[in-house]
Amino acid sequence: MHLIDMPDVNAGKTTGPAYLLLDGGTLRLDHMLMKRIVVQNAKVVYDGGPLMLTNVYFVNCTFSVSHEKKGEMFIDALMSPDVQTNLTVS
Repeated sequence: MHLIDMPDVNAGKTTGPAYLLLDGGTLRLDHMLMKRIVVQNAKVVYDGGPLMLTNVYFVNCTFSVSHEKKGEMFIDALMSPDVQTNLTVS
C-alpha cells in the first residue's frame, strides 16, 4: 500500500505477509495503490482521485464517497458479485 506516485518499498522482496490487515480508523483512498489488503471496522473515504485496488476486501466498514462518475465506479466495484475489489481509476 502506497501513494500511486511513490515508489513501492516492497518491490523485489521475495517474502512477506499474504495480506495486510487495517483495523479501525479512517482510510482515504484517493491517490492510493493498494494490493492484498483487508480493511475492517474503518471509515473509508473516496473523493474521486486516482485509485488502484487489487485484491482488497472491506469488512464491516462505512463509506463516504463523492457523488460523481469515479465515485459511482468505486461503488459499482464494491457491489460487484466478486468477493474482492479490483479497481483502477485514473
